[in-house]
Amino acid sequence: MVDPYLNTLVDFCAQRDVDVLTRAAAEEVAGGRIDVVILFGGSILAGGDVFARAVTDDVAARSMIVGGQGHSTDALRDAVRHHLVWDDVAWPAKAKVAGPPEAEMARPADAAVTRPADLAEAAVTGAAEAAATGPAGLTEAAAIGLAEAAVAGLTEAALFDRYLSERHGLHADLLEHESTNCGSNVRNSLALLAARGIPHRRILIIQDASMQRRMDAGFRLHAPDTRIVNFASHRTHVGDDPPLGMWTPERYVSLLMGEIPRLTDDQDGYGPAGRGFIAHVDIPPEVTHAYAALKASGKAEPRPADPRWADTGA
Repeated sequence: MVDPYLNTLVDFCAQRDVDVLTRAAAEEVAGGRIDVVILFGGSILAGGDVFARAVTDDVAARSMIVGGQGHSTDALRDAVRHHLVWDDVAWPAKAKVAGPPEAEMARPADAAVTRPADLAEAAVTGAAEAAATGPAGLTEAAAIGLAEAAVAGLTEAALFDRYLSERHGLHADLLEHESTNCGSNVRNSLALLAARGIPHRRILIIQDASMQRRMDAGFRLHAPDTRIVNFASHRTHVGDDPPLGMWTPERYVSLLMGEIPRLTDDQDGYGPAGRGFIAHVDIPPEVTHAYAALKASGKAEPRPADPRWADTGA
């Protein structure tokens, strides 16, 4: 009975507002032209192909990739090394010494949309200068480490944009390199669009199957007047052929399981009754039952929050 319960979680978490992603279908749901399509770096590699099709098919007026470093970044780097043989993808020397960063990197505003290969030395200098006043007391070494990761093209946004270029001959219009979790994904993407004066009344969001519904709830909290169209990058069920860069079964299960307590609107969840990171989410009884059954089976445990990537809006 474990497999059907897992598939129930997939169907719930991997939110899609259209069955097939086309411009006509997205515009029908959104009530007009989609202003921006956003790919979030927490997705598996196959999300890059979904994003590329959306760009090629002119589903939105602009395109954007969002993601610095977080709990899925190492898995993405492993995937590009394994599947694409990108042997140059590794931590810069100082970042290895500094260890994983603990919060968002502070860099000049223009660096957020400049491709990593073109980032100036000011990115590293700016991070060091801002370290003492960063959002979570970021140390200078950690700030410099994350800045160097951006310069070296190791952020999630940079890796996906490179994938887009090599596989599809495309580049996103905007890249955001500073996010460390779902909350900062939402806030930083909205801030960057506003700073660039780009309309964003209608946004198409593409995230991993496990995190799509939470991303939607984050946008509903931070941009309640924006029409969000959801299209999870995959909806992989137990027994399906794995898409490119698919999580290990163990990680996929832990990601799916981790979403239910986060989405549950109680004192321990991320909704208004708890930490206030997302808007309220209604969880159907069959999803609650599936989660409880999986947990009771001893074969599935939720992913714990990683404090390295947490902030006040995770």
